Amino acid sequence: MVNITNYLLKVQDYNNGISPPKNDQNLLLQTISNLRSSNLDSKKQDELTLPSKDFKKKIKFSSEQSLKKKPKEHIPEFNLESVIDHWDELLCLESKKTKIEILPPIEDSEFDSHLMTKYLTAEQRKKINKQYISNEDINQYIKKLESADGIKSITYDLFHYKENSIIALRAWHQKKISEEQFATQCMLYAAIDQMFLHPSRFDIKKTGNYTNYQRIDLQPTNFFDMEIFSICGTEKEKKYLSSFLSLVDDRIGLFSTKIEKECPFSERYFWGCELPLGPDFYWSPLHYRIHEIVHFFESVNIDSNKISDTSDTFDPKYLIIPSYTIMKLFFSETFPDSKMKIAPILGELSKETIIALKKEGIRPINIGVFGADVPEYADTYFAGKYILTLHDFYHAVRDFYTPHRYYLAIQRISSILEGLMEKALLVEEFKAFKKLRWKLHDGEAYPFYNNKNGTFSVPSFGHLFKTFPWTETARKAVIQDMVQNAETWKNSFNIDKSDLSPPEKTLYEEILKSIQNEELAQKG
Repeated sequence: MVNITNYLLKVQDYNNGISPPKNDQNLLLQTISNLRSSNLDSKKQDELTLPSKDFKKKIKFSSEQSLKKKPKEHIPEFNLESVIDHWDELLCLESKKTKIEILPPIEDSEFDSHLMTKYLTAEQRKKINKQYISNEDINQYIKKLESADGIKSITYDLFHYKENSIIALRAWHQKKISEEQFATQCMLYAAIDQMFLHPSRFDIKKTGNYTNYQRIDLQPTNFFDMEIFSICGTEKEKKYLSSFLSLVDDRIGLFSTKIEKECPFSERYFWGCELPLGPDFYWSPLHYRIHEIVHFFESVNIDSNKISDTSDTFDPKYLIIPSYTIMKLFFSETFPDSKMKIAPILGELSKETIIALKKEGIRPINIGVFGADVPEYADTYFAGKYILTLHDFYHAVRDFYTPHRYYLAIQRISSILEGLMEKALLVEEFKAFKKLRWKLHDGEAYPFYNNKNGTFSVPSFGHLFKTFPWTETARKAVIQDMVQNAETWKNSFNIDKSDLSPPEKTLYEEILKSIQNEELAQKG
C-alpha cells in the first residue's frame, strides 16, 4: 500500500479554471521536470509541499537541481491533466541540453502495417507521437521487466504510468518486447487510471435499474492499493486467479508451468486492486452486468477461503488485472477446438470493423494507451477504461464458446440480413436488420450456461431465434434459405429442420409445402 504523493492530489484542487501567478507556475514546472527526470528520489518527493488554493505558499523541495525557467509561451494551463501531459515535453526540452536522442515519430505506413495499430485515428497517432521517448527510456523499461523488483517499480511509479504505456508501445515497435507484454502494460495503465486516479461511483436513483444511476467522478484515492501476484507464486495467489477465471485449481498449475517455460518473465505476473465495499454497480455498471450473465472475470474475495457474500454484507474484494499472456493461455486451454483467436487492438473499433475481423476468425480486444484510450461506455453501460477491455474478453468467451458450425451458420445468416438491408424501403426496417446482424456478430447469439466448475452447456441451434426480437421478415428469410438450400445447411453446418424450435419448424414446413405446391402447379 503506497501513499499517492500530495503533489498529485493537490494539483487536482487547482482544476477550477484559475491559474496561479507565473512564478508559482514556473516553480511547479521545475518541480515536475525534476520528478520526471528522476532527480528527486521517493523520500524527497514526499517532502514536497505545494501551494494552497490561495497560491500564497511556495513549492519547497530539498533538491538543488532545477531547470531554467520555461519560456512563457510554453507554460500549460494549471490543471492535473495538462501538467501530466507536459511531462514529456519538459523532458524533451531538457534532453536537448543533455544530448539525449529522442525517437522519431512512427510513420503512418508503420502504424498501418500492423493489425494492432492500423485502426488508430490520425488524432490518436499524433498524440502518441507527441510523447517524447528515448532509447534509454526503452532500455530501462525492458530491464525492469526482467525482475520482480522491476515489475514492482513499474507498478508503483504513478508519475510515469501514462508514459510507460507509450514506452511499451515503442519497445514493441522496435521488436524488443512481445505483443502480449505491450498489451499487459496497457491493461495495467487502464486499471490504475480507472481505479485510482479517475475513480467513479454511481448513486442509486432507481431500485433495480442500475443503467440509470448517476455517475459521480471522485478525487484520486488516498492510497494506492495495488497488490502484485504471480501465477508461479503461492497457493493463495493461484486461487485468486482460478477464481477470477472460473477454473478448477489444478488447471492453474498447468498454466503456471507453461508460462514459466514458454513466456517472458514479466507475463507471469498479475495484479489485485482492492475494490470499494458494495456491489460492483456502484463503480462499474457494466462489470455488474457481465456477472449477471457469466461467472467469468468476477472480483474475488481477498479472504480466499470465502466463497461468496451473504445477502446483507460485503467482504473486501480484489479486481484482478491479469497479464495478456494469462488471458491468451486461458482461451487456448479452455477452448482448444475453437477456430477463433483473440488479438489486442488499439484505436477506434466500429461495429463494421469488428464484424469484418470476426469473419477472419479474429475477436478483437480493445486496449488503450495514453493518447489513444478506449471508450468508457459499452452496450449503453458505463465500463471504465479497464473494464471496457475486460468486457471484450467477456464477449470473446461467448465467441469461443459458440460451436464453429454455428458460427459459420451465423455468417450465412449475416449475409442474408445484408441482402435484406439493401432491399429495405423503410428506415426502421433497415435499422432492425442491422441491429440483429450486429447482435449475432457480437457474441450474444446464444444463452450462456456456465457453471462454477468451468463446464458449459451448448444449446441447440433453435435457441438462436429465441435470443433476439426477430422481425418476421428476417425470420422468414432465414428459414426459407434453410429450406431452399437444405443440402448446404446440412453438409456445411450439420443443421437441418430437427435443430429448430417448434415455431421455426412449423414455418419451415409451411415454406416447404408452399414450394412443393408451386412446383406441382408448374408441372400441371
